[in-house]
Amino acid sequence: MPGDLKSPEQSVPYHYDTKYELGSNPFEPGSDDLRRYLQSVVMEKNIVLEPDRMTNLVMYLNNKGFLCRNHGDESFRNEVFKYIDKIKKAQKVAKNWQTLTA
Repeated sequence: MPGDLKSPEQSVPYHYDTKYELGSNPFEPGSDDLRRYLQSVVMEKNIVLEPDRMTNLVMYLNNKGFLCRNHGDESFRNEVFKYIDKIKKAQKVAKNWQTLTA
C-alpha cells in the first residue's frame, strides 16, 4: 500500500535526494545565454539590438509570459519577430517624420 501522497517523499521519491540538486536555469531573465539566443534570432532579420533594446525585448517577452516557454518553440520565435517588426515600423515612421520636418 502506498504512503501518504501529500508527502513529497512518497509522491516524488527522489525529491530530497542530494544526487538531484537543482541547478541554475540558463534561460532566466537577465541571463547572458538568453540574450545571446535572442540576438541570434533577431539576426535572422538582419538587426543587431543594443543592450537597452535587448532589455526591452526581454521585458516584453516576460510580460507576455513567453520566458517560461520553450525558447525553440515557433510561437516564441514569432513573438520575437513581431516585436522586431514593431521596431522596424517605428524606425520607418521616425525617419519619415524627420524628412517631413527638415
